[in-house]
Amino acid sequence: MNLNSISFKRSAGFTLIEVVLALSVFALGFGLILETLGGASRNVRVAGDIGKVALFAQNQLDLVGIDTPLKKGSTRGKFDDVYSYEMTITPALTDDSTVPESTPVKLFRIDLAVSWGRGANQRTEHFSTLRSMQVRAGQIY
Repeated sequence: MNLNSISFKRSAGFTLIEVVLALSVFALGFGLILETLGGASRNVRVAGDIGKVALFAQNQLDLVGIDTPLKKGSTRGKFDDVYSYEMTITPALTDDSTVPESTPVKLFRIDLAVSWGRGANQRTEHFSTLRSMQVRAGQIY
């Protein structure tokens, strides 16, 4: 038997380097997909929280002058044991000299800050609106 006549057949499989490289590429791609999905789920949760806060804020601001007296001051509270709020009512100052002091309608600014979360995850959303109130002669607001 001649050594030149013996042919070595290459096996039909993959080399170890090819397998390791393929697994590395797969793991990297899988990790990127998981990170993307994790970020998307965080965004959905935060959007849900902001939507809930916006509905609460709209409700609180709508109740001013109906359930909550429209007078200068500050109010604090909590809802759903997760969210805390502070509402401040102040007379709106007008620099317009054309508005007479005896105007029977006074304008108030209502600022509402809603906070939730702790530490680095704490978030605060601010809402503001104006509300008018008819003032009778001699009434203190």
